[in-house]
Amino acid sequence: MYSISDVISAAEASKQAMHFDMVKLDTDSADCDLLRVMLDAQRAGRLKFETASLEVWAGEGCMGDAFAELLFDLTLDGYILYRTPAAGSEESVVPDFSRVENLDKYQEITERQVHLPTNTMLELKKLETLEEYKELDTTWRTANQLLISKFSFS
Repeated sequence: MYSISDVISAAEASKQAMHFDMVKLDTDSADCDLLRVMLDAQRAGRLKFETASLEVWAGEGCMGDAFAELLFDLTLDGYILYRTPAAGSEESVVPDFSRVENLDKYQEITERQVHLPTNTMLELKKLETLEEYKELDTTWRTANQLLISKFSFS
């Protein structure tokens, strides 16, 4: 396990951007902040990543305008946003695909369901402006994790 600063320092030292297919962030309160650092490093040519999974229920970077700006910037850079129901809560787990509509309280922000062998990911609607992301109901964060990817699972 490497810190984000170690990864970026190693990439800078090699004069070549490090490339990651999948990044799993799980720091409870700093996931969005770390994703912001990674996105900014990628924009500066120091790091590349295709997919990331993170918790979005806590941390300053996952709140208010900072979260809206992060989601908007991710979509600008070609990422598709998926929310994945967190395990443990009967209201958020999607064990039966036919019942997703009944279990999902946030259908208005969902573009489509992506069925996996044992779960369902819910693709967030792509919004066009930062203002739309700022107006987005983010209460879904408490019962979901976020997966971002340049790969379309649908």
